[in-house]
Amino acid sequence: MNETFEIRNTFAKAIAIKSADLLEHYQWGKQSVSDQEVLGTLNDLQALLLELQKTLRD
Repeated sequence: MNETFEIRNTFAKAIAIKSADLLEHYQWGKQSVSDQEVLGTLNDLQALLLELQKTLRD
């Protein structure tokens, strides 16, 4: 049980960091990085969310 909590906690932290990165990309009302970098961040965030979702189903 504790191991499952640790795994989910790790995913939640990684999701928070990627979300913060995405917010930082749009700081002050303008995009500060390339579209490619934003898409990369979104893809990373989506992958983390899917992994967390898998652990919740198990």
